[in-house]
Amino acid sequence: MEERIPSFKEIVEDESFIRWVKHNSWQDANYWEEKIKQNPEIMEDTAAAKKLIEHFSSNDSPVEKAYLDGIWNKIDNATTEKGRIRPFRSIFLYAASAAAVLIFLVIGLLPQVETFKTDNAEIATVILPDNSQVTLNAGSKVVYSGNRFNTHRKVKLTGEAFFKVSKGNTFSVITTEGTIKVLGTTFNVRSRDEKLSVFCYTGKVKVSDQFKAVYLTKGEKTAKLPGEILQDAQLTDINEGLQWRNGLFYFQNTSLKEVLAELSRQYDAVIHLPESEEKRVITTSFDNKNIESALFNILWPLNLKAEKKDGKYIVQKSVVE
Repeated sequence: MEERIPSFKEIVEDESFIRWVKHNSWQDANYWEEKIKQNPEIMEDTAAAKKLIEHFSSNDSPVEKAYLDGIWNKIDNATTEKGRIRPFRSIFLYAASAAAVLIFLVIGLLPQVETFKTDNAEIATVILPDNSQVTLNAGSKVVYSGNRFNTHRKVKLTGEAFFKVSKGNTFSVITTEGTIKVLGTTFNVRSRDEKLSVFCYTGKVKVSDQFKAVYLTKGEKTAKLPGEILQDAQLTDINEGLQWRNGLFYFQNTSLKEVLAELSRQYDAVIHLPESEEKRVITTSFDNKNIESALFNILWPLNLKAEKKDGKYIVQKSVVE
């Protein structure tokens, strides 16, 4: 039996399609990519549906079915004339028109998503609508709702950033490993590779995940490793976690893989590290002035070296044992 072509409404409400758009699930991605390949006539419908879902995805609150049904009723009413659907030249024209009407009708309700990200070898500062400042380390991203920000001061962070928060209502930083909440303070958040670290420099910071909450004051830090709960507050050097803003990077008892990953981001370089060396632990530092010097300082104490070949750095054992 020939497979029925889904309508635009069926696509945008399909749970598998929503997972693909919101979470980039590889199983669902494979399914829909194959479906579009087999049914190219739905390509434009899926593009319009994807854009629509991305609007909803920026809102953390779940969309109630009654509300969604009401939106679809608005679409139906806006695309009918005397009880009959206006003729369109193609399914996509209806779908695109419906999506456009939906966006027009609820644009005041939907958050206007603002995204700022830094490339490798780039550090940049973003001024938020409340005049709070976010300095993004290389290879980092911050996302927030522009038209709702002053009411709900909330950003989503991937990577590392230093925050200087203006006084006001609660300010939240959402990461995959936990949430940081403050009123007005300065702090640094690093969220990479399922690890989280937070340093508090002024004010008070609440760091929480689904199991535990930790409160930090000036000169304290907490961290969370993969599969573990948040560590209790610990005293720290007041400058720890801040040096990257000046192009200096310090690591204490850190895996070589993690150190070289940061080096790669800062220089936008490809560095190949043998798997056998990834878990070696090192205390080291480097700056973002010269990659060859940085690699030498990191690798020499471990009896390793890096050779450049075809634009890539290959880490290997030194000749002298």
